[in-house]
Amino acid sequence: TVQPERRFYGRIVAGREIDIRPEVSGSILEIGPNFIEGGVVRKGELLVRLDPFNSDAKLREIEADLNGNRAMLERDRERIDLLQRDVKRRSRLAGSGYSSEKALDDAKLSLSDAKQREIERRNSIIRLEVDRDRTKRDIEDSRIVAPFDGFLVGVTTAIGKFVNVGDVVAKMIRAESLEARFHVGNREFTRFLSDGNYQDVRVKVVWAGQNFDGTLDRIESEVQTASGGVEVFAKIDGIGVRTNLRPGAFVEVRVPGPRYIDVTRVPEEAVYGGDTVYRIMDDRLDPRSVRIVARDGKDLLIRGDYESSDAIVTTRFPEIGPGLKVRTP
Repeated sequence: TVQPERRFYGRIVAGREIDIRPEVSGSILEIGPNFIEGGVVRKGELLVRLDPFNSDAKLREIEADLNGNRAMLERDRERIDLLQRDVKRRSRLAGSGYSSEKALDDAKLSLSDAKQREIERRNSIIRLEVDRDRTKRDIEDSRIVAPFDGFLVGVTTAIGKFVNVGDVVAKMIRAESLEARFHVGNREFTRFLSDGNYQDVRVKVVWAGQNFDGTLDRIESEVQTASGGVEVFAKIDGIGVRTNLRPGAFVEVRVPGPRYIDVTRVPEEAVYGGDTVYRIMDDRLDPRSVRIVARDGKDLLIRGDYESSDAIVTTRFPEIGPGLKVRTP
């Protein structure tokens, strides 16, 4: 049983990459030691720290307003308590002639106004707390850290530079998500889909003499009309920031092809006329008919009228023919 490998050529691409953008504006106060072109960073590692002075000052102002409003809220509650007691007292006296209906109405109106002020004060405190939390978040966002292990490219900033919200300061490629992207022609593409599922096929990715295990993952959404076929993506197993692989590296992808059962692998020089091999019987040549089932590089996979123990000629010479006496090494 033989399962030849089909070889394709492609490049390493980044399965996941992001733009590093600040969510607050400010001057660059500090950069991480690995924040350089081609730098290797770990998840949580500092990339850039912006000057948080404005956010710090705003936070102090908000905290002061919060403290003042909370103190006023306590006074509002005390006033409401007093006014509620006054309304109850006037309600009891309203029928005795000691308190007029107008005085009771005035007391109720004062209580209503006090409750409204308390509601407004509570709403002000809620808004200030939201501003405080947002400002704290801005202070946290002044530190930009690596969201995952990966490589930095396109670094465009330095200490002292002012950046705005959304400015791209670098790109980051996730180390674990590097993929091999290679082109598969229509003929091979049909073979990939012959069983209805090309995914989870194990492959070998070869680069600079190193072999990496991988798995076919997906195909491009559209068939390329110009060249025919599709782009296929293979995920590479077990790589991280220690790998030397980088996007753009030219690689060879070895994909297992169809499985052939009950065949013999021979060099192509062993087959004459496309259908004959010569076995050696008592130092003489005996022709045997064969059929070429498939090619695997420079070798042929054949089936035919021979036994697995037969010795066949693999040396090419012009005078070969039936009954010719030969000598083996």
